[in-house]
Amino acid sequence: MAISDPKALLRRLLQEPHEGTWLEFKHNNCDPGLIGSTSACANAAMLADRDRAFIVWGIENETRKRLGTTVTRRSGSPKPGARSI
Repeated sequence: MAISDPKALLRRLLQEPHEGTWLEFKHNNCDPGLIGSTSACANAAMLADRDRAFIVWGIENETRKRLGTTVTRRSGSPKPGARSI
């Protein structure tokens, strides 16, 4: 399902009372190990009876401030079975 209004989605996610198994906010985390473990959000979303999970970069966890991020997408081909961010 396509997200037709990403700004509206972000506003809705920021209104959630707290992060959960299906929602994570990250400011500048680009550690592959931690990113890999947070990708389990998709499985957790299914267990929480949600159709998708969200990992949102550029948001401070505690304050929900929109800080932006220095994380950039990698160029080139990812390893088989992996995706670049």
